[in-house]
Amino acid sequence: MTVNINRITSTFIFPKSGSNLFFVKHDYQMSPFPDRFNKLDRDPETVGTYYDRGIRVTPQMDAYMRHILKLFCPNLSDADFEKNYHSLMADGTRSGAFCNFAGIDSPDWSWEELICGGATVEAVTGKVVRMGGGDWIECHALNASHVPPLPATIADVDMTRHFKPTTFTHERLADGTYRVWSFPQFYDKGVVPLWSKSDTLFIPADRLMRVSVIQNPFNPAFIP
Repeated sequence: MTVNINRITSTFIFPKSGSNLFFVKHDYQMSPFPDRFNKLDRDPETVGTYYDRGIRVTPQMDAYMRHILKLFCPNLSDADFEKNYHSLMADGTRSGAFCNFAGIDSPDWSWEELICGGATVEAVTGKVVRMGGGDWIECHALNASHVPPLPATIADVDMTRHFKPTTFTHERLADGTYRVWSFPQFYDKGVVPLWSKSDTLFIPADRLMRVSVIQNPFNPAFIP
């Protein structure tokens, strides 16, 4: 299969299917809308997980994230790559939604156990688990303590363990839905791992919708 990373037009990105696939709903698909959707014009569609722990970024994690992004963005110059990477990782700015703003060069640089609306995840069983007064579904993730081997090609990237960062907007489309864009860093080609301190994460059950194939994370399909 040839994957066109210059423009996403299909309803799925990679040909994985299964009975335990779930789509992480966008903010506009929630009822009622999340409070941030009512207050902000555009913001990251980050979704918290049950533990939502900070993970100290190791050199192995850093190398893996760089490798994944370079697979999807092979034509970026080294200077442009570093600029976008530092911005995505919140190197002293508010733009990085997944980190603690310490910056890449800080020994305190940490990654939060978060995901974005538009992602497709693979549940362990698909059963709802009641914890801490809420309902959750356990989903597979990448264990930050055991960073996997570097994928050789884009086709080797399991997009149920990685996701494309998304931002919501208040731009209402003709079908009544709202436009969902990518993060500005790396645009539609940006991909980050779904890191966890273990092999799984618990995602809010009301944020998940069962699907049969991996979904396009943007609304509508992203056209640069």
